[in-house]
Amino acid sequence: MAADADLTLSQIVEIASHLVYWAQATVIYPLCESNVYVVAPDFPLTSSELIKAFSEAFPGLSLAQIVADFSLPMPLGERVNPVVGM
Repeated sequence: MAADADLTLSQIVEIASHLVYWAQATVIYPLCESNVYVVAPDFPLTSSELIKAFSEAFPGLSLAQIVADFSLPMPLGERVNPVVGM
């Protein structure tokens, strides 16, 4: 971002800090193979609205199966390519 905007990294950090402080932005970390992702234990799997919205957005996939795939904490890299973890 700093290179694209022709700003220094410290200027980008200051701008981002200001936006976060005033609730005008949220910092979202990019997906990373070493990050561990898991579904929250109180995930509302029985919500019919959620199931319907998921099936409309992802035809042919099962929300229950996707949630089950992320039920145990595991680095994303191992989930995408299980051979890496061995």
